[in-house]
Amino acid sequence: PSSVSEEPAPPTAEELLVMGQKALMEAESLRYTANMEMTMTLMDQTIEAVSTSVSDTFQNPQIKSKSVTTTDMGEMGTQETTSYTVYEDGVVTVYTYDGTNWYSQQMEMDLEQIQQAMNSTQVYLELITDLKEEGNETVNGVETMKVAGTYSGDALQKVMDSSGAASSLGSLTGGLDLSNLYSEMGDLTATMWLDLETGIPVQYE
Repeated sequence: PSSVSEEPAPPTAEELLVMGQKALMEAESLRYTANMEMTMTLMDQTIEAVSTSVSDTFQNPQIKSKSVTTTDMGEMGTQETTSYTVYEDGVVTVYTYDGTNWYSQQMEMDLEQIQQAMNSTQVYLELITDLKEEGNETVNGVETMKVAGTYSGDALQKVMDSSGAASSLGSLTGGLDLSNLYSEMGDLTATMWLDLETGIPVQYE
């Protein structure tokens, strides 16, 4: 008798998201680059900002990260902020340099909390809803699934807080309270490209 072997079914978008979250939790190191272009109106003044963040996170043998964010707001100037985060003996210490002064802050967090806080990429995967698969594409030499989805206003606020964009904008707008800036914007459609083998996001828009 002959037997027919069937190819395993390709993963769904939901399955890839779960795979990606698990892979990121287990990763020893991670680097991501985020580029954001924003147009805002504050007190009848239009502000255009371009922000680029490069973040490196290491989870073994010690949890630590470095993030450099450069924000260009045209005539209002450019600011580069560098932050270092170290987790040791249940205490998280964050050192931040705003181009002029160094600041430090300490807080007590357990291991799971610090892993979630430092791996902001997971936030993107956890909070996106209404997924729609849009076919496969090769991105940077990686075969990916293109997935569209939605972030609610509250979810978008968490994403921007996690990426550091909200704090960077706050410092550039003279300390204005932007805590509810994103949550009041309503739903936002986003697209991500997920590695078909690992579920790890290769690119977001």
